[in-house]
Amino acid sequence: MLLQVGTPVAAGVAKRLAAICEALSEAADAEELARRAVRAAAEVAGARRTELWRREAGQERLEAGWPDETEATPVSPTSGAAEQAVADGPWDEDRGPAGSGGMPPSAQAVPERVDIPLRACGETLGRLVVIEPRRPGPWLELVAAHTAVCLAHLEARQSLRRTVLQMVTAFSELVESRDQYTEAHSLHIAELALQVGLRLGLDPARFDSLIYAALLHDLGKVGVPDAILLKPGALSEAEWETMRRHPSIGRRALERIDLLRDAAEIVEQHHERFDGNGYPHGLAGEAIRIEARIIAVVDAFDAMTTTRPYRPALSRAQALAELRRCAGSQFDPRVVEALLSVVGP
Repeated sequence: MLLQVGTPVAAGVAKRLAAICEALSEAADAEELARRAVRAAAEVAGARRTELWRREAGQERLEAGWPDETEATPVSPTSGAAEQAVADGPWDEDRGPAGSGGMPPSAQAVPERVDIPLRACGETLGRLVVIEPRRPGPWLELVAAHTAVCLAHLEARQSLRRTVLQMVTAFSELVESRDQYTEAHSLHIAELALQVGLRLGLDPARFDSLIYAALLHDLGKVGVPDAILLKPGALSEAEWETMRRHPSIGRRALERIDLLRDAAEIVEQHHERFDGNGYPHGLAGEAIRIEARIIAVVDAFDAMTTTRPYRPALSRAQALAELRRCAGSQFDPRVVEALLSVVGP
């Protein structure tokens, strides 16, 4: 007897599968995907245990297993405790043939173990192991297939992220090669900006743009002549006018790259002041991106504690005192406090 579309069982199965697939698709990384996948497989199959093994460089390693007392990520917003998820829902044998792929349970031999390869894009990415499943069938295979597609997507995205970061780092090093005094400056800025962002509770989805912008915040200085950029004395007003163009030069260069358009806006704003007296647009307060406000503070701190052609480095205590003095005028007070908590009073 085939499962009839429109029956209560079919509707329940479809709704639950949709929720599971949505939850798998929303996993932020491979580890979270694996945790969700083993719980989903346990629910669908009514299994005693499930495991997800990943294959990398010819080697397999256990990514996640269920049950796992340390696991707290639900399969989806609608699922309850793992033990209840296995027993409840549209999969129960006494509610119809949903759990057996259209055949009565008595007509099927239930295996002690099922190994399902996770294949996508012509590659085997791992396998889903299901031990003592009470309901083996096509729904379990569907969960495995969707897990494989999601895993391939996450691996491709991670690979792209690594490539972009390598490219951004190379650009940053090229910019800094013009000035021996700022060697590794942008890398220090990126590391410190990330720590401050974490302390402020910045959404992790914004970390990439923060890092890219921190590494490339001075990209626009490629458009500033060496006579101005490396001048050992004070700049004239005309020279300052040229220097103030570098955030916009950087923005125009970066916005041509789709993956860096968000970072481009941050780069353009990193010399805005909290009181509205910065450049290039005179933005103030919350109108300035939080990422730009973070970079402004950590950039100033790193600059003050680094020897420059026109002055020796300040001590850390002196630099922190200057940041406190300028909190609320040049800098966002919250960001200053966050930096103090990172580097110490």
